[in-house]
Amino acid sequence: MYDVIISGAGAAGCVAAKLLADAGYSVLVAEKMSLLREKSCNGILIRKSIAITEHVFGQIPQAVRCNPQINKGFTLLNEQRVKSTVEGHGMNVWRNLFNYWMAVETEDAGARVLEKTEVIDFRIEEDHVAVSLLGKKTRTEKGRVLLGCDGVTGAVRKTLRNRPGDSIATYQTFSPGSVDLDPDYFHAYLQPEYSGHAAWCCIKDEFVVITVSGRDPSMLPEYYQKFTEYLVKEFDAELGDVQWEEYGLLPDVAPTNPVDIGEGRIFFAGDAANFLTPVCEGISPAFMSAYAFAEAYKRICKPGEDPNPEKLRDEYERNLASSREHMYQQWKMLGYASPRFAYLTNV
Repeated sequence: MYDVIISGAGAAGCVAAKLLADAGYSVLVAEKMSLLREKSCNGILIRKSIAITEHVFGQIPQAVRCNPQINKGFTLLNEQRVKSTVEGHGMNVWRNLFNYWMAVETEDAGARVLEKTEVIDFRIEEDHVAVSLLGKKTRTEKGRVLLGCDGVTGAVRKTLRNRPGDSIATYQTFSPGSVDLDPDYFHAYLQPEYSGHAAWCCIKDEFVVITVSGRDPSMLPEYYQKFTEYLVKEFDAELGDVQWEEYGLLPDVAPTNPVDIGEGRIFFAGDAANFLTPVCEGISPAFMSAYAFAEAYKRICKPGEDPNPEKLRDEYERNLASSREHMYQQWKMLGYASPRFAYLTNV
């Protein structure tokens, strides 16, 4: 029996697995996709993410980074076309290579990492969770707890809550070309004609990365066309053929969609826990929640011992409290900056 079974080998899953494996716990990670996969993400690590990455995995290799290597912050243009800039000091990475590197480091630490293997169901028993996995064949593995890090619409959340989480759909493209925007910043736009949530643009090597988002996926093609036309008209964007595209789902940012860390022997972290900062920055919340879970588990029981689920949940809640409050403060900041998001001031 494994101490912890984790669904999803993304940012949250790898951090939790690596911390636990380093401490001697037996960990199984099931990832439904290939480990070297594209992901709808801008791949910008803020200072907090860099610190956790280097603490858990070591120095970030040059091979996963891209130009401009340093991200200086982000700009935000609200519906009234009032621009604000938040300064920062981040790192620009290719998310697929970054994720793969973390997964390899996690496996080297002793965790068992299975790619192209999906959690399709689970059954909660008195002292464990029986988890059904679908890979080359269907089989069942036992874990003392199951940690869902497989996203807002992942199988763990859907099974426990009998429905997927409330989500925002994203569409992202990578095109060779140029745009007259400062490449050292991430640029977000809140005009409703360009998105149902937010649209954003950044530079990675020779690629212009364009993303639109909204609660209604059917609107994404229209948003994308209008946003691209805006970039061409206002910022002289010159875009070659789309080299690849990604569709994704993020937790809805709303007071009606609060942080949810699960129940019983089932836990959530990252997107699956509705942990997301306002302009869809998900890496640092994923890291923080996974770190909080792993440290709680290490405090509650030793390797091979059965944790008390309620004590584990209470400890996880305590570890997560400051990060959750910080996230809600960021939601409020967006609410004050944008009339569209004024409802977030009530969180």
